[in-house]
Amino acid sequence: MKLSSLDQLKEKVLTLEQYSTEGNLASLWINDILRFGDLFPDCTVCDLGSGNGVLGLGCLLMGASSATFVEIDRNACNTIKSNASNLGFSKAINILNMDVRDLDINNKFDLIICNPPWGYQNHKADRIFLEKILNLKTPTHLLHSSKSKHLEKLFIESQWSVLRYREAPFSIPAAYEHHKSPKSVTSAGIWRLMPPI
Repeated sequence: MKLSSLDQLKEKVLTLEQYSTEGNLASLWINDILRFGDLFPDCTVCDLGSGNGVLGLGCLLMGASSATFVEIDRNACNTIKSNASNLGFSKAINILNMDVRDLDINNKFDLIICNPPWGYQNHKADRIFLEKILNLKTPTHLLHSSKSKHLEKLFIESQWSVLRYREAPFSIPAAYEHHKSPKSVTSAGIWRLMPPI
């Protein structure tokens, strides 16, 4: 309920493919991560392409000690700050208003959680997120189109352990001019990506 009540982005940028993860799906997903043991007390989390912060904030609600939000859209950063304050997490967050490419790979996190752009509006927009995850060498849980074939291949070729463990409906509200219906639903897959030991 707390995740579903978060403020959403008021002005979405089409080229950033800003489609928020709904609270119910975020909650389900984060509980999966808990069951894997990848989210634990005092865990440090990085939410790449954070949007309104639902994923990182959800991890804080489930016991993570801190969450770093990497988000290029300044307005989205303000929304994350407001949502974190409303949940009482102002001191547990670090908001980095930057391009994912500029995140220093020397940053150390216990977990990355990410719903990147899927590349439907901006071809290969997800690639910078996938490459940053590979460079950070951090256990990652990632949501992407269930039709995606390239991400498994990319990570397996880099010797990562890859497990697609959930498929879920992903709601797409009519946020942009090209949307013809008020709301549509597509299928999302969720992967657990573990770096080589």
